Amino acid sequence: MIAQGAVSDEGFVLKKGSELSKTNTDSIPGKLANIKARLLKDGAIKENGEKLIAAVDILLSSSSYAAAIVAGTSRSGPQSWKAANGKTMKQIEDESLSGK
Repeated sequence: MIAQGAVSDEGFVLKKGSELSKTNTDSIPGKLANIKARLLKDGAIKENGEKLIAAVDILLSSSSYAAAIVAGTSRSGPQSWKAANGKTMKQIEDESLSGK
């Protein structure tokens, strides 16, 4: 899956065009499975062969919610999302706090 997102003042934005898993595992929290189902029903995500595609930018409350909805399984957002340089959000946050 290739997905892009960005931190915003309101939460985390899953960007239009991001790919999402069509299936969910049992580890995804029910609340997130329901959010994903609602996004599909409302047309914010659309079926595209073996995957789903975000049809619009989607605002979620956290990077972890976005990561789990993309992967279809429970995920840590700070450890799942990576910048273009390959560093995770967690690494970037840790470096920022340590002054590197």
